[in-house]
Amino acid sequence: MSESLKPKDALPGIYGPDGRPTFFADPAMDRFASVILNMAQEMWVQDARISELETAAGKPAKSAAEREEQALAFVHRIFAPLREPR
Repeated sequence: MSESLKPKDALPGIYGPDGRPTFFADPAMDRFASVILNMAQEMWVQDARISELETAAGKPAKSAAEREEQALAFVHRIFAPLREPR
């Protein structure tokens, strides 16, 4: 990763020697987290496509506020296990 792509306010030690951010002590967990987030992204895209198809079939379209609320709820569900106390 290019130095210019790192956020200026990034905490020291977050980026490994390969320039990728590291969040867990085990590199395998960082890769696993990436897999899960990629899957979540694909799920969100599929949900958006289904919503478009429903709208095309005559179901009322969601407002921008409803879509924003739905997106926020989705993100909260995805990251909930990381927020739970051990």
